[in-house]
Amino acid sequence: MSRQLGGRWHKLIHGRPFIDLIKHRAVNHVTTRMHIVINLSPIERAAIAWNLVEWAAIFIVPGKTGENHGHIINSVRLAYGEIRYGDARRIAVCARVVAKSANRPRTYDIKRKIDWGPRGIGVRIILQCAPIRRQASHHGQTNAFEKVDHFLRLLRRVVPIGIGKSKTPDRDEWAAAWSEVAQRYYKAAEASQSPQEKRKNFLRAWRLYYFGQWPVAASEGKKAAYSKALDAFLRANEAISPPLEVVRIPFEGKEIVGYLRLPSSADGPVPLVFAISGLDSRKENMADTYGALVDRGIGFFTLDSPGTGQSPVQASPTADRVFSRVLDYLAGRKEIDPKRIVVHGVSFGGYWAAKLAITERARIRGIVAQSPPVADFFSVHHIRTSLMGNREYLFDQVPAFFGVLEGVTSMPELEKVMATLSLRAQGLLGKPTAPMLVIAGVKDTQVPISDMYLLLNNGDVPKEAWINPSGGHLGRESSGWRDPVIFEKIITPWELKMLSPRAASESGQLSVR
Repeated sequence: MSRQLGGRWHKLIHGRPFIDLIKHRAVNHVTTRMHIVINLSPIERAAIAWNLVEWAAIFIVPGKTGENHGHIINSVRLAYGEIRYGDARRIAVCARVVAKSANRPRTYDIKRKIDWGPRGIGVRIILQCAPIRRQASHHGQTNAFEKVDHFLRLLRRVVPIGIGKSKTPDRDEWAAAWSEVAQRYYKAAEASQSPQEKRKNFLRAWRLYYFGQWPVAASEGKKAAYSKALDAFLRANEAISPPLEVVRIPFEGKEIVGYLRLPSSADGPVPLVFAISGLDSRKENMADTYGALVDRGIGFFTLDSPGTGQSPVQASPTADRVFSRVLDYLAGRKEIDPKRIVVHGVSFGGYWAAKLAITERARIRGIVAQSPPVADFFSVHHIRTSLMGNREYLFDQVPAFFGVLEGVTSMPELEKVMATLSLRAQGLLGKPTAPMLVIAGVKDTQVPISDMYLLLNNGDVPKEAWINPSGGHLGRESSGWRDPVIFEKIITPWELKMLSPRAASESGQLSVR
């Protein structure tokens, strides 16, 4: 990520200060790494990053907004938006006096003033979170706000700490904090008489419980949050039409659990998208996204990546056998056209999609691989220089792999197993492939862009690519090319094209763009 604001704006990133030092001068605001005023903990960053916060504002005092502050505001807005779905919609610089408004229900003020003499520096961060119905309503009292501690304990840790001393939150405490607010939505859903409100609140509860287990359910508290997330998601979808089917496929003494949803008014077998989640996303996220295509006559089946969610196996060079078993199952469903199946994988799910394009090319119409690890991602160099302490990832990226990869309990084992996952090491690069659409961002710090070029430059059929020069992971930006836009304008049209009846004869005649 670029650094702006006097050349050195430090972005909202895992393990880094939110604000190093903002020092007021007569003409401008500048930053320096010499001192630290305020850090936002990973929990606060997460609240912003995942839309728990509807808008955020930063007020820097003393001083008044001046003509040279426009670039500051733009820089901060970009910084917020760089992480996942966050978007700072309102940023301002204002005068010194800070007072909690009596007329802004559901607004949480975090205030900290550091007085360094006549030019004392104060920073005020206002976070307005998604409303909790009737829990934080304003009844005219000047103190009618839920306390920060009562709201998830997500936003309480605004403390001055040294540069580089941010630490990952306790896993069970993280899970309990998110679950606390999720439970309110869950109870609100249970009490609601409106089917629409019931579904809306169950979905809110699911998203919060899900983030309570993020990135993986690696502790008892996170496992409990994940279990509740599954329950809330199913309850949110128990009355939708057409229905969401929970599919359980026997597999090696265990079971594969996935979600299947098919259009209700189809005249015959329907085309289908087989969607595979990533390291920290889940099949529920994919099902929520692909519900938009059901009304367009496209069914979907969603599955957790190996080692995540409810997957019966951990990630290994042979874990793709899970997906082959699912394709067997789908081919046996009379409602599904086995000749019109497209696979879509995101991030680590993109790795499995890319592999299936080779190993299962005869059974799939095409694949969408979104920022797929291919070869360089699995190198020791990349693990040590890019994944460890990655500033684009909220926290725990490398530790998450310890529970995802088969037979890994230490860093040397992780590096050894990761190397075996490389498609180059497996001798698959260069073999015939199904048609594919590769989506990526040049500025992705998690999956190297070199892996995209490896995938595009190998195989036997022309491939399509959408590479965003300004995009990060999954090709997304803070504004403009965000996840929903990429899905609607890039992924959906390609999948509709590939799943059309006439695409069968054209599947090997795609052009690179």
